[in-house]
Amino acid sequence: MAIIKATALEKCYRTEAETVYALRNVDFEINPGDFTIINGPSGSGKTTLLNILSGIDQPSKGQLYLDNLPITEFTDNVRTEIRRDKIGLIFQSFELIPVLTAAENIEYPLLLQKIHPAKRSDRVKEILEQVGLAQYAKRFRLYQRLF
Repeated sequence: MAIIKATALEKCYRTEAETVYALRNVDFEINPGDFTIINGPSGSGKTTLLNILSGIDQPSKGQLYLDNLPITEFTDNVRTEIRRDKIGLIFQSFELIPVLTAAENIEYPLLLQKIHPAKRSDRVKEILEQVGLAQYAKRFRLYQRLF
């Protein structure tokens, strides 16, 4: 059974003058154990596709299923919960909340999941140590200071 199944996905942007298709009639499945690469030139719809696959954006047409759930039929709040609980995204650029410290950026999704404060604190410390950034836990705008 497919983890992700897309059927006839389309995403178009309309202006008064024209309609631009970022995606047109996209069909595919990703099954457990598959190694999938989304490749193409700038402007070919890769980011649009990833945004739709993760429930951040909705297609103009078509259906998307995640673990057999028709996520294109769900509200934004439900898609957010699915993304929070089932999807991990790695961004090309840093997607940190600039007013939060490094530790708070890690803690925020755990807070949304209503994880107990003591367990959250332990998890944040563990994650910072795993990636070698424990000494930066209280820093703001961590990415600007490191690079």
